[in-house]
Amino acid sequence: GVEVGALPEMPDVFEEKSSVCCVGTSRDLPYGFELLVENLVDPSHINFAHHGVIGRRERAGPLPTRLEKYGRGGFEGEFELVKAGLVVRLTVVAPGVLGQEFRAMEGRAVSEGVPSQVSVCVPVRPGVSRVFFVAMWPAGSKLVPLIRRVPRWVVHVGNNRVFDGDNAFLHAQERILEEKGSWKTGFALTKDADRFVAAWRRWLDEFAGGGWAASTNAAPLRDSNDGFSKITAAGDGAWRAPTIDRLNQHTLRCAACSAVKARLEVFVRVAKRLAMVVAVG
Repeated sequence: GVEVGALPEMPDVFEEKSSVCCVGTSRDLPYGFELLVENLVDPSHINFAHHGVIGRRERAGPLPTRLEKYGRGGFEGEFELVKAGLVVRLTVVAPGVLGQEFRAMEGRAVSEGVPSQVSVCVPVRPGVSRVFFVAMWPAGSKLVPLIRRVPRWVVHVGNNRVFDGDNAFLHAQERILEEKGSWKTGFALTKDADRFVAAWRRWLDEFAGGGWAASTNAAPLRDSNDGFSKITAAGDGAWRAPTIDRLNQHTLRCAACSAVKARLEVFVRVAKRLAMVVAVG
C-alpha cells in the first residue's frame, strides 16, 4: 500500500530538556471510534461546533483541500484555512493516529500560538471511544515559558470545553447514521471540505471491514444501556447528562484533575465546619 508521511515528532514528555514543549490530555467520548476519527479529519465543523471556543461562525468559508496519498497505511493531504492564513498538513496513520502541522500561507504570518498536534484514537466499545491528544510547541517559541507555568488542570479545563462542543452532536449523529444504514446514503459528501471524511469512510470499507463496530457484529446502539442514554426530547437539558460528563469521562482518570478535585473537597469540608462553628458561636 501507499506509505504515508511521518507524524510530527513526539519527544519523551518527561524529558525536561526536550526540544519540544508538550501539553497533553485524554477524554472518553460518547460516540464510537469511527466517528471520532471522522470528526478529527473534518475541518469544516470547527467554526460551528466550537463557536466561541476555538472557532467563530463568521470565520466559516471555503476550505480548499488536497488528498495527496491514500492506501492501506492511511492517507495524507492538506487543507487551507484561508481566513486564518494557515495551511494544515494532515497525516492519518491507520487506523487511529493523526497528526496536524501548520504553516503560513504565502505572504501571511503565523502566530506562535499555533502548535503541532497528534491525536491517538482508541476504540473502547461500540458507541464509546477514547482520545489521547498532544499539542506541541518548539522550545524556542516565546509562549513556552508561559505554557510551562500553567497548571495542567487549567489546560484540561480548556481542552474539555472543545470536546464538549462535539459530544452532543456526534452522539446523536451516530445513532442517526445507524438508522440510515450506510454512510453512502446517510451522508452527502459533496464539498471539497468533505474530502478527508470521504477518504476515512472509504478506508474503513476497503481495509477494515466497514469499521470496528461493523466487523465485530455489535448490537445496535439504540439497544445499548452503557450509561450513554439515547438523546430524547425529554427537555432542553436532557442531552447533557450522557454526553457532557467530565467527571467520569476525564477527571477521575486524570492524575492532575483528580488531585485538584480531592483538594477542593477537603476545602469544602473545612469551610462547612468553620461555617458551623461561626454560626454556633
